[in-house]
Amino acid sequence: MSNSSMDSKKYRWWFAGIFAVSLLVFLAGQVWEFAAPSIQSAPPSHGNNQPSDGISALNLVSIASLATSIASFFGFLITTRIAWRKERREGEFADLDLERKKLELESLRLDMEKKRKEASSRTGGPDISP
Repeated sequence: MSNSSMDSKKYRWWFAGIFAVSLLVFLAGQVWEFAAPSIQSAPPSHGNNQPSDGISALNLVSIASLATSIASFFGFLITTRIAWRKERREGEFADLDLERKKLELESLRLDMEKKRKEASSRTGGPDISP
C-alpha cells in the first residue's frame, strides 16, 4: 500500500473523528441551552431585566462546533471519494497488468514451442511436445 493511500486513510479518520466530536459538542450545547434552562445562571440584574442582544459564549461554541461539523463532514466525504477513485484506478491497473502478463506468458510459450520444433528438426529426433 502506498504512502499516499495511508495518508488519505489517516485524513479520512481524522475528519470522521473531528466530525463526531464537534457534533457531540454541538448537541451538548443545544441540550444545555434548551433542555436545562434552570441550570443556567440568571443574567445579572443591573436594573435591566432584559437579556442581552449579544451572542453568548454558549451560542458561540454552538456556532463554532456546527461549522466544524459541517466542514469535517465534507472533508470526510471528499477524502472517501478520493479513496474510492484511487482504489478503482489501482484495480483497473492490476487487471491490465494481469492481462499483459498473460499475453507475455502465451508469447513465451509459443517461443519455447518454436525452439523445441527447431531443435528436434536439427537433431532428427522425435518431437518432445508436452
